[in-house]
Amino acid sequence: MHGPPTPPTPDLTETEFHQLEAHGWLDSDIRVGDRFRHADGANFGPTPSAEAAVWMDWLAAGVADPALSNALRTTAGQARAAVAPKNYARSGIGHVWHPTATLVYGAVADNVGAVRTLGQQLLAQYQGDGVIRYQAPANGPDYSETHWSQEANGLVGEIQRSPVRSEQPVEEITLIPMGCARLRISQFPTIGEGPEAQTWSSLPLPPTASFQNRSDPLSALHDRVEPRSSDDQNIPRFTWWDHRGSREWVQYTFPEPRKFSWVEVYWFDDTSRGGGCRVPAAWKVQWLDGSTWKDVAAAGGKYTTKTNQYNRVTFEPVTTTAIRLDVQLGAGVSGGILEWKYGE
Repeated sequence: MHGPPTPPTPDLTETEFHQLEAHGWLDSDIRVGDRFRHADGANFGPTPSAEAAVWMDWLAAGVADPALSNALRTTAGQARAAVAPKNYARSGIGHVWHPTATLVYGAVADNVGAVRTLGQQLLAQYQGDGVIRYQAPANGPDYSETHWSQEANGLVGEIQRSPVRSEQPVEEITLIPMGCARLRISQFPTIGEGPEAQTWSSLPLPPTASFQNRSDPLSALHDRVEPRSSDDQNIPRFTWWDHRGSREWVQYTFPEPRKFSWVEVYWFDDTSRGGGCRVPAAWKVQWLDGSTWKDVAAAGGKYTTKTNQYNRVTFEPVTTTAIRLDVQLGAGVSGGILEWKYGE
């Protein structure tokens, strides 16, 4: 048996880390005035947080810069003032509530009472066998009538645009509380009929390629992480490194036939860092017709190889179970992809 791996050597000293974290609390988009987000992004709205105040007060004692320490304490005071004392234990921005803020700032009895009341309300939702059963509302969409199915990769895919068309019978579903499950589903599609109803599209099987660098996963091709540039080193990428000047391919395969009429490719190119990956010399889209790969008939746009943007090509629609990018790498260099999109 092997023991635990050797811990990595930190790149920052403790003081440097405290300073970096302090600026994260004070100057990043996590903070909006006296409120804070769970994470950066439009999906996370700013909320009052005594937990943020605790962290900033703690950091204030660890930073070496007196001005930065004062800024942390001032902002912590503002964050704390935005929260009613009885809500200290329920004003965290993390995944789990904890009593740290009320233990530090007081109002313990009030917080114990509030949390006890909330806990009793949550427990009251369970039936005698310890299960919460979904009840369809008298008015409004019935979320139990879904068109979901297990995706080709064995997982539940991202929710698609509603309403979703479904011919499945109504059935009872059991929702497992998030804290007791390894997997959580936070959204359900709504069911609809008529011209606006969408057909649930299956996700592809795991991508395949002619060659793959062990450090650059194929999953990066369609992970929906948007690149900031062709040399974005902060997101996953797929590459054919260290194949140079060769003809390569990468492929999506689907469990059922799908219609395609366009693709977009964001090429990886690390020229600015002196790396060995460049945009390709040439490329084209192919589709599987039975057991034969055929070139698509490009209807709009050329097979461009521009950096720092998506390269889009449209073509006459094809219905197939697999599409492929056939790529000719440049002489003496390799290549890769940051994101590859497709659609009808």
